[in-house]
Amino acid sequence: MKNSTVTFRQMVLRIMIPGYVLILLVLGFYSQWLVKTYQRSVTDVGTSLADFYNRELMQEITGAEETVLKFYLQDDMGLLMESSKDPMQQFSLSHDYSNLFRETISNQEAVSAFLLFYDGFRKCRYNAVTAFDGRKIEAAKAVVYENCSAQDVNRGWYMVNFGTEHFLMYVYGRRGVLIAEVLNYDVITRSLESPYSTENVEIIYADAEQCYQNAAMGEILGLPDADGIEAGHYQRENYLLFPRKLGSTPLTFYLALATGQRNNVWFAILFAVALILVTVASALIAYRLFRDRMMVPLDAMSETLREIGDGNQDIRMDENLHLKEYQTFAKTFNEMRDRIGTLTIEAYEERLAKEKADLQSLRLQIKPHFYLNCLTTIYALAQQKKYDKLEENILTVSDYLRYSFKDHFQPVLLADEIKFAEDTVRIRKDGYHEGIELILEVAAGAGNAQVLPMSVQTFVENSIKYADTDGPLVIRVQAERIESDDGDLIDITVSDNGRGYSEEWLQKLNSTAFEQEQETHIGIFNLKRRLQLMYGDKVEFMVWNSDGAVSEILHPARVPQDEA
Repeated sequence: MKNSTVTFRQMVLRIMIPGYVLILLVLGFYSQWLVKTYQRSVTDVGTSLADFYNRELMQEITGAEETVLKFYLQDDMGLLMESSKDPMQQFSLSHDYSNLFRETISNQEAVSAFLLFYDGFRKCRYNAVTAFDGRKIEAAKAVVYENCSAQDVNRGWYMVNFGTEHFLMYVYGRRGVLIAEVLNYDVITRSLESPYSTENVEIIYADAEQCYQNAAMGEILGLPDADGIEAGHYQRENYLLFPRKLGSTPLTFYLALATGQRNNVWFAILFAVALILVTVASALIAYRLFRDRMMVPLDAMSETLREIGDGNQDIRMDENLHLKEYQTFAKTFNEMRDRIGTLTIEAYEERLAKEKADLQSLRLQIKPHFYLNCLTTIYALAQQKKYDKLEENILTVSDYLRYSFKDHFQPVLLADEIKFAEDTVRIRKDGYHEGIELILEVAAGAGNAQVLPMSVQTFVENSIKYADTDGPLVIRVQAERIESDDGDLIDITVSDNGRGYSEEWLQKLNSTAFEQEQETHIGIFNLKRRLQLMYGDKVEFMVWNSDGAVSEILHPARVPQDEA
């Protein structure tokens, strides 16, 4: 897989931006976690405090209920008063009840009064503490008369309000006999409010109609709130409210926990975010300074190298930029560039001289080779006394020699090369090789392609010389023109029906680096070298066996003007 490349500026940004984005994301998630953790801790604290407070209050309420039931069932006095029709007996029993309850009042600070209704609610005996005077007794009796009936079973809690004072009253009774215990609401709530109420905690009591404590705060929070009584907790203003219903009493107490501390959390979060933003801004400023101080010289260096890559051999680096290290580099680079230019010219001249020597050597190799072939053919015809053929052959040989004396690096048309191959076969057939058949399959348009001399004839003559067949030798020449993005290509294939190349020669002929043999396949080695010198890496040269020897070359159909 090819590695992608980036500029130095892109690399710096790729390193900086993800890092800061990651920091911001981590901070964002941390902020959310911090807020949720704080809210959860506040909720847990409020829930625990509200539940604890509720348990403490319910102990008082449950105690009052148990006391009333205990007195009602004490020695079956309640049952006796229900069943008794004797006024004197009822009076005596009520007196005993009153004496028993007086002891309770003296031991429990929260109990304010005891009321016993009998004789169908027509009579009432009571005991009360000093602060619970007659007017308050009348207020309590009024609540009983308003909410209870002599014919029903009465059981429940009621509020007794007397001015700014509030009392809780629990009643139990049936068949016209009822016991009511009045608790001092202020005493009960005050005992719990002091240790648990702080500047962040407000406790509010309310029934469905009004608040009985901390009414100002209740008004701010919109209490009483019938819709919120069943909620575990909910937000109102800057407080988290935890409502709890006090058993079967009409009261609900609200524990309001101030959440203003969240502002401190958000302030800390915003401060951290601001710190990150300042860090990012500082990084951007540092990047700007870095770009101006470092990137400009690097860009200049990159531009110089790009110009060199585009072929501008005269480009030089500016040695006047303010960065000292860059000035040293630019000076050294310019000196090295001048030296490379000198060495390049020297190397080019040396290579040119060597290639000229190689070309001259190839010419000297190929011409004697063809001369000997021609003389051998003429000698064979003279030996056979085929004088007519000899005369005709001498004319053909003259054309043959005239063509062979061409500059072998001067491109010719493929059509001319095909004709030369036909002359070669004709000359050889006039000699000792009469059983030769040449099959030409040249596609339309391929004949005007440019090829090097001997591109076809070399393989044809190689087949005539080395193919070993049991019958007539068949040589097939195929040529076609191929279109490509880089220009048209000419594909030439020469095959025969002989026994093919030996494995040793296949390896040598297909090798990218070979030592030219001096005695065998001289023409093929010669052609391969000339093709490499002319076309470089744009030529493909392949030989293989397939029912005989197969040779193929593929190269551009036109030789560039400066190479022709």
